[in-house]
Amino acid sequence: MLETPLQVKRTLTTGQCIDVGALAENKTGVYFQYDKEYLQRRNSSLAPFNLAFSKELQKAPKQPHYGLHGVFADSLPDGWGLYLLDRVLRKNGFNPQRVSALERLAVIGGNCLGALSYQPQTSLNQSPTEDIALTALGKEAVKEFEGTETELIEHLQTAGGSGGARPKLNATLMENGQYSTHPLENHLWIMSIWLKQRGCYVVLMMPKSL
Repeated sequence: MLETPLQVKRTLTTGQCIDVGALAENKTGVYFQYDKEYLQRRNSSLAPFNLAFSKELQKAPKQPHYGLHGVFADSLPDGWGLYLLDRVLRKNGFNPQRVSALERLAVIGGNCLGALSYQPQTSLNQSPTEDIALTALGKEAVKEFEGTETELIEHLQTAGGSGGARPKLNATLMENGQYSTHPLENHLWIMSIWLKQRGCYVVLMMPKSL
C-alpha cells in the first residue's frame, strides 16, 4: 500500500505540465480528487463517463482495473512492460503479487505512454547511466523474452515500451542522427523488436506520439 498521496500530472500539447489531482489509497480502496486549480482552468473531466468533474473524493471500483480508475490504469504497462516491471520488483526484493496498482504507478512515474505522469516517483534503484548499444540491448531483450534472464534488466525496464506483448525499446532521435535510450522528451521513437530465423532481427520504428 502506498503511504503517501500520488500527484497526477498532465502534459499538454504545448509541453506545459500541470497538476490534475491526487491519488491515495487505504484499506478500503483507491481515491482520486481533482486539483482545485485544474477544475477552475479546464472545462471537462479526464474521463467524462467515469470521473465526476468536481472537488469530491471519488473511489475507484475494485474491478476491472486492479482497483484503479480506468483512466489511470491505462498508464500501467501490459505484456512486455508488465513483465519487465515484475522482474525489477523481484530483483529488488519485492513480491509483485503484494505490490498494489497504485504503488506500480509510483514506480512508473513519468516513464509511461500518454499525457499523464505521477509524482513522486518511487526509485527502486539508481537509474543506469552507462551507454549500451541499441543492437546489444535489443539482443538482450530477445534473450529475456525467450526465457534467459539478462543482467541489463534495469536498462530494459527504463527503455522498454509499456504496451504490447513483444519486446520494445523507447529511443530518442538525437540531433546528430544517433539514437539514445535516455528518456528525453523530444523526438521519441518506439522500436519493436522481432526475432526471425538464423538470428536475424527486424526492427519496426514509429514516432512515440502516434
